[in-house]
Amino acid sequence: MTGLTGMRSQRDRFADAVELVEGKLSLIAERDQPPDYVAIVISDEMLRRCGVADYFDKAQGAVHRDLRRAIKAMAMKYRIPTQLLRQQTIEGRDPTPAAKIAWNFFTGLYHKAGGFPWVPHGLQPQGLGKVRACLVGDGHALYVLDGQRGTGRRFATEHLSWRDRAVEGASQTAIMTAQFRAAHALVDPDPIFEDPFALALADRSAAEVLEFLAANVPDSCAHVVRLFVCQRSRFVEQEVERAVGGGVDQYVDLGAGLNSFAWRRPELMAGLDLFEVDHPATQAWKRARLTAAGLACPLNLRLVGVDFRDAETLGERLTAAGFDPARASVWSWLGVIQYLPLAAVRSTLGAVAGLAASGSKLVASYGVPDELMEPASREFTELTRAFTARIGEPQITWVAPGELEALARVAGWPRVRSVDPSSLAPWFAGRTDGLEPVGAEWLLVAEMGTP
Repeated sequence: MTGLTGMRSQRDRFADAVELVEGKLSLIAERDQPPDYVAIVISDEMLRRCGVADYFDKAQGAVHRDLRRAIKAMAMKYRIPTQLLRQQTIEGRDPTPAAKIAWNFFTGLYHKAGGFPWVPHGLQPQGLGKVRACLVGDGHALYVLDGQRGTGRRFATEHLSWRDRAVEGASQTAIMTAQFRAAHALVDPDPIFEDPFALALADRSAAEVLEFLAANVPDSCAHVVRLFVCQRSRFVEQEVERAVGGGVDQYVDLGAGLNSFAWRRPELMAGLDLFEVDHPATQAWKRARLTAAGLACPLNLRLVGVDFRDAETLGERLTAAGFDPARASVWSWLGVIQYLPLAAVRSTLGAVAGLAASGSKLVASYGVPDELMEPASREFTELTRAFTARIGEPQITWVAPGELEALARVAGWPRVRSVDPSSLAPWFAGRTDGLEPVGAEWLLVAEMGTP
C-alpha cells in the first residue's frame, strides 16, 4: 500500500491499485482447488487515495473511473463469484481476533449478497456451511476461512506475493528449517541426526533457537519440530551414501536452503559433484553466511538459481552448471512440495525425470492429509500452516501417498514407493526418552531402474 499512496499521479495510483488486487486474484484462480467465492476488502486508505481517478485521455477525453467498479469488472474474467467489502465491515474499529473477522466476513457477505446474481451456498447467519472462501485485501493479503468452524486462518502474507516471497532475502522457512535441524541435538541426547553448521548458516544462537521454540511451539508437539526435519535429512543422506557406493557421482539438492551437506560429509563430497538448487535470494544469504562463518565453497559445489514454479528452466540451468543428464544421479527434494500447487509438483517431477539417467533416484518429502498423522504431528502441522502463512510463505499442498505416487509415475518415474515414517522406528530403538518417529511428513522414493 505504501508504494501506491506514494505515487503522485492519481491515474497511476488507480491503475496500480487494480493491478495489485488482480495479482492476488490471479494467484487464487490458479490454485488446484479455487475458492467458491472471493471477498475483496478495500481499506479506507486505499479508497481515500485510489478510490477514483479523474483524468484526460487523448482518445477518450475526460475520464472518470471508480475503483470498486473497475475491480468488479476485472474480477469477472476469473469466473469466481466476487464481493467487495470495506475493511471496517470485517474488522470494526478495534483490534479484532481472527474468529471475529471470520464471522464478520461471512455474515457481511450474507447480508450484502442480496441484489447480486449469486448467493454463497450454505451461508446462514446461524449456521455457516462448508465453503471454501478467500478474503483479499491490500494489507492482510489473503485469508482462508472455514465457515463450518467460523474461524479464520492467515493464509498469505502482508505485502509480498507468493511468487516473490524470497526476493527481499533468504526464504524464512529455509532459516526456520535450519533452526529445526539444530534443535534436536540441542535438546535431545543421542540425536538421530546432527548439523553442527545449522546455527551459523541461520545466523542464530542456540539460546535464540530454544527461545523461539519455547515461545511458539507447545510442549505437546515440540518433539515433532525437533524430529521431522532430522528424519528426512538422515533418510536422504543414507540414500546418497548408497548411491555413491554404487558409482553415482552427481547429487542434486532441490530446495537446498541452508543445508550443510557439503561441509558435513567430506567423505561423500570427495566422489560427488553437488548441485544445490534454490531461489537466488536464498543462495545469496547462504553465501554471505558462509563467508561470515569462514566456510569456503568446495570446487565441486555448484549453486544453481531456479524458481520451482517455472520448472522448465531447471534442466537448462543445471546443464549450464555442469550437470550431465547422461550419467546417473541422486536427487533430494525436501520441504518444498507443501509450498507448491500440484501443477508445479507435477512439472518438477517431470523435469527431473527428463534429466535422470538410468540408475538415478529421487527422494522427496511431502505433507500428507491429517488423518495419516498422529495427534502431535497434526497439531504441529496446523501451527506451521498458520506460521508460514504469517511470514509470507504459505503451505498449500498436502497429498495422499497414492496420489503423489501416481503423479510421479505419470511424470516418467517407473519405480515409485512411499516411506511411512513409522518404518524409521529402528533409528529410535533403545531410547529412554520416549522419542519415536513423527508423521508430519512422508517420503517419496522414485527410481529410474538400474543401468
